[in-house]
Amino acid sequence: MNPLEDIFIEGLLRIDDKGIVYQKEDTKVEFKEKFDRESKEARAKYTKELAAMHNCEGGYLIFGVDDKTNELKGLNDFKDVDNAIITDDINSYFSPHFKIISRHIKIHGKVVFVIYVFKREGIPTVCIKGHQDAGIKEATIYWRYSGQSSPIEAGDLINLLHSLRGEEVGELVAVKKTELKLQYKPDLRSNGGQSGLDKVKLTLDNHGATAKILELLVLEGNVNAAPFGSLPRLVRKGESFVFQVSTSDGSVANSKQFALQINFQDEMETKYAIIGKYTGASGKFGEAKEV
Repeated sequence: MNPLEDIFIEGLLRIDDKGIVYQKEDTKVEFKEKFDRESKEARAKYTKELAAMHNCEGGYLIFGVDDKTNELKGLNDFKDVDNAIITDDINSYFSPHFKIISRHIKIHGKVVFVIYVFKREGIPTVCIKGHQDAGIKEATIYWRYSGQSSPIEAGDLINLLHSLRGEEVGELVAVKKTELKLQYKPDLRSNGGQSGLDKVKLTLDNHGATAKILELLVLEGNVNAAPFGSLPRLVRKGESFVFQVSTSDGSVANSKQFALQINFQDEMETKYAIIGKYTGASGKFGEAKEV
């Protein structure tokens, strides 16, 4: 039976003569007064509520009810939202993904929007990307506790692990490793270059976690690539790595076409490579690929 049928929603949103909903927030019901699609922080908070309910018994996230007074207020000028958009938000912050359905309904003369999340059947969903303002942290399992969503407590985590089968524990470990790779992956980006007649100076800025530069390789072109300093070398977040490309035959380096590969690793010793194609100082490096 569809958990979003009128009979279920009407039962959840029974009100007294003052418009106060009898149903209280609990492990399966969460109220929000407004539905804010424009705020990235608000959308991240919604995913936390859904993840916590999914990890426990499933449940309803209902918009249009004041979560402090339980007053049914409804949503003004509500525009329906496709399930795929909500799922995209969830997948940005949690893995494995989980199933939700949603609909809006007019009840007691007011419009509410309801998202139903299905109960977990295997491993729990884990936060893979934090959002400080929304109060969600990487590598965290969120749990539903009597009307609030919080990081799982030790006793519940122990019980959860005991309930999982061996292969499911392996899946959970794999999710954790994936999250850690994202957390510790360096992000090296080109920052232009400077040309001289006999050499080209290139700079990479690191916008991610610490990278250990292992080697520079020339893939194409009659040039040499040498770092400013010896390798391996650490480049931390916010730091730059500068190296130069020159020719060994005395020709003009700033007119040469060449392709370079930089091999590096993160703090977990996961190895990556990036490839850059240049004509003199003009060009850029592509996205880092795990090798």
